[in-house]
Amino acid sequence: MTRVLIVRGHQATPWELAPWAELPERFEVSYLLTRSNRYPPPPQLRAVKARALRDLMPRGLVGDLAAHALGDRYLRSARRAFAQADIVHAEELSYWFAAEAARHKRGSDFKLVQTVWETLPLLSTYRNRLARRNREAVLAQTDLFLPATERAARALQLEGVARERMIVCPPGIDVARFAVAPPDPPPREHTIVSLGRMEWEKGHHDVLRALAALRGGMVRASTGVELTNTRLLIVGSGPEQGRLRAYAQELGLGEAVELRGAVPYEQMPEVL
Repeated sequence: MTRVLIVRGHQATPWELAPWAELPERFEVSYLLTRSNRYPPPPQLRAVKARALRDLMPRGLVGDLAAHALGDRYLRSARRAFAQADIVHAEELSYWFAAEAARHKRGSDFKLVQTVWETLPLLSTYRNRLARRNREAVLAQTDLFLPATERAARALQLEGVARERMIVCPPGIDVARFAVAPPDPPPREHTIVSLGRMEWEKGHHDVLRALAALRGGMVRASTGVELTNTRLLIVGSGPEQGRLRAYAQELGLGEAVELRGAVPYEQMPEVL
């Protein structure tokens, strides 16, 4: 049976790993689980406990900063899991855990696969010292890249990855989860939903600018319909909440924008 090891650092989430439980029986799927994992572990898959440098540091911001400055990494406990795998799957070019998978590949027999969501080809110029080092290891050792979209594939090409080393692999949707959500009444107005942590890199501020353009009549839908009554719902939590609220007011969107806190994963189909 082909053994697949999923590597996500401290970001093993039930929503991202759930589809792996749907693999045929000829695959034996497990994932590395650290003590510092930030989410409830997915119950559908077998967890392999592995310690990382972050696990040795105090909880909270101080430990996060220390691990970031030193460069997080798996400790010896992860070696056996890598050695026993036939396929190792990680994500992105510059994450520490993706680079760890690439480094463990040296002298091992497993094939390394990386899913890539990034659509901005940052190359080395716009990455910090550790991210540059991680990117070099991932580009050198990965056997197959799985960009999630065609735009991500083009970004990979600009990063220097040959097209024959990648297959565009869009994410799947568990439609059964949405089938149990209560039916919506017919909408009276268009509502944009922006999901994600309220942090700068998530781009909620970009959505606010787009909303201002829509409501100001500067942009029309491809059908020619004006969307001047469009509203925005931002779902998430984080340090940018205050600035997003102030930015919405400054753009004249105060009444058209709702900032809702984080919603449990199980309730997301109902929100959408």
